[in-house]
Amino acid sequence: MLIRTYLKIQGKRIVDLEHVSLNPSEYFVDITHGDILNKVGDLKDPNYVEGAISIVIDNSHVIDFTNWDYVDQIWAYFLNALEDLLSTGSGEFFFPDQPLHISMEAIENQQIRFIVGQNSKQMDICEFVSVLVDAAESFFRIMEKEYEGIVEYPEELSQVSRIRSQIMQTT
Repeated sequence: MLIRTYLKIQGKRIVDLEHVSLNPSEYFVDITHGDILNKVGDLKDPNYVEGAISIVIDNSHVIDFTNWDYVDQIWAYFLNALEDLLSTGSGEFFFPDQPLHISMEAIENQQIRFIVGQNSKQMDICEFVSVLVDAAESFFRIMEKEYEGIVEYPEELSQVSRIRSQIMQTT
């Protein structure tokens, strides 16, 4: 499982999702490449950070650039869904600004069924939760560093710690 988060370059208008899919670097910057502020620009609204999350499972894109939206909110929704998953056996949410449904369900043999729209993947639940939590934490910490004083995510980072504690208790 591979997860990357990208920020949308400010001022780049997206009108053709196929073009975005074929040329993502024209529209997005990987947050792990550093110097985001110079590449992306100032955030128009720090409460609505546009970008994309790429999730690849078994060499297949489950979420890609065509699903761009408010990445800060998507990561917060993922954390809420993971807490629900760990406490009730399932979690779900919709993307903030489009009708993309995400659900996750614990199934037999420590596996999870991860469903994005009509696509479903199955994998080890501990690996899934760990990789997702690591990617969420990375996003929030990089954003706080790159946009110091503009964005802060104390609740989300606290949630990351709680989820990690829950994982440790169940393994």
